[in-house]
Amino acid sequence: MVEEVTKYGAEYGFAPAAGPADLTVFLAPPYTGFMSQAAPKPVLHDPDPFYWGSRLERVAIEGRGSRLVEIPLTREDLLDPQEGDMMVHGPLHGLFIRTLADMLDRWLDAEDVAVFDDVKMLWGRPGVSDVAPDISVIRGIRDKWRDRASFSVAEEDVAPCLVIEVISPRYREIDEQDKLEIYRRARIPEYLIIDITKTPIELAGYRLSASGRYRRSPGGTFSSQTTGLSFAPGSEDLEIVVEDVATGTRLLTSSEESALRREEAVARAAAEQRAAEEAAIRRELEDRLRRLQATIERLQSQQS
Repeated sequence: MVEEVTKYGAEYGFAPAAGPADLTVFLAPPYTGFMSQAAPKPVLHDPDPFYWGSRLERVAIEGRGSRLVEIPLTREDLLDPQEGDMMVHGPLHGLFIRTLADMLDRWLDAEDVAVFDDVKMLWGRPGVSDVAPDISVIRGIRDKWRDRASFSVAEEDVAPCLVIEVISPRYREIDEQDKLEIYRRARIPEYLIIDITKTPIELAGYRLSASGRYRRSPGGTFSSQTTGLSFAPGSEDLEIVVEDVATGTRLLTSSEESALRREEAVARAAAEQRAAEEAAIRRELEDRLRRLQATIERLQSQQS
């Protein structure tokens, strides 16, 4: 049975109120007789109250049990995400993150290196928001394969060496400003921002200096000292070129690697076929040579 979800609104004591021309203000009384618990906090947002996203909260209703209510997220909620929060990114954003995270995970394949996507970081630092990076690379992790809903830096005694955020249009300011400061205060050595809204994509890489400030890497590319990888825009839409700095080897996506393996398998089969055909020809020639030699010896025997 699929439970009905109710949109946050006037039915639960929320009603539009007067505000600036470009804003819609939803006011929620602290408590209504209609509800047996305090109503969610007021929201002040753009005309669409669900601009930042939403989450489901179970609200007890007097005499009617309870119901799931879709509550708008605030900008502040994005800096303290909860499991189940729904944000408006679009399919390309998620596809890009999953593809890049998988590429890094397969290359940085070691028992003490983890590549997480969308895992909340519990920094354990007062005043530093516990955000969930799009991608985080952690070296020196213990018990890599343990299932984690979040990652406690204090308990694990290790922090990400590189975090990556992929920009969505409505969250650009958060990635470029809020999270830049959060990761600086969390002392993350390297921070890479990837803007997939541009063609080709644009990169902004930051490295933490000895003074505790981020310095932006020039040139629109980024060479990560903590991973030994370089990042650069590709020539195609949504293409990023990641290479091993030491060897120049380009990292492949899963689909590229599968295609390469298929090509190698076809080439290997063709080579094996050619080798088999050449071996058959060689055996035929050797057999003819033996027959010819036997004929010559027979003729020589007859003449003698």
